[in-house]
Order: sequence, then C-alpha cells, then structure tokens
Amino acid sequence: MREPKFRGFSLETNEWVYGYGWHETDYTDDFLRSINQSRQDAVLFTKTFPITCDIESMGEFTGLLDTNGVEIYEGDIVRHATDEGIYKVIFDDGGFYVENLFEYDFQTIDEYPLEVIGNIYEHKHLLEETA
Repeated sequence: MREPKFRGFSLETNEWVYGYGWHETDYTDDFLRSINQSRQDAVLFTKTFPITCDIESMGEFTGLLDTNGVEIYEGDIVRHATDEGIYKVIFDDGGFYVENLFEYDFQTIDEYPLEVIGNIYEHKHLLEETA
C-alpha cells in the first residue's frame, strides 16, 4: 500500500508544496472577515511543519506518472497521447478518473497514456479553451 501524497499551492511562498495529509480550516465567519478572506484555507502537513494552502488547489497524487514521468495529481489537466483529448483528473467514488471535458465521460485513469499539461488551479484557461 502506498503512502498518500498531496499537494497544495502556498500563497505565502507562491509555490506548490507537498505533504502527507491535509484538512480544511474551521475559521469563524467573523475571523474570515477580519482577515479579509471569503473562504476557508487548507493546512497541508509536510515532513517539517504544516503549511497553509489555497483550498481550491489541494489534490492527491494518483500514484501514476504521465508519459514524461511527471506525477499525476487530482486536479491536473491532461492530454490523451492518442486522441489529443483534454481531460481533468478527478477523484470520485473511491477512485481516480479522467473526465472528458467535451462529453463528461468518465474513464479510469490508468487505461490511457496521458501527458500533464497544467492544472485547474493555475491553468483554468485550458478548460475554457476546450468548452
């Protein structure tokens, strides 16, 4: 059994950080207003110390690598190596899948050669281009 691995985007350091567990903060509405924030954060647990990340950036490692040896995470945008289709990696019903952005068709992620071309946090424009 593999050890879970997660990533999140730290707004403090403006970079991706990696860890082994996370949770959503539970700030009161008053506290969120006092820090001029409209939603909760995520706290990512790393081997050294917890790091606050944007909750929308959180994703789990699928355990798979793309055709270039890049780790594939939930929330990545991938291109199918054969049909050039653009897909979003999702976690649903206990497994990782690619969601066809054209037909919303679910396929298991390990059945196809995929190339990571971005992620939904930094590269939303890739999704808009395919809509």
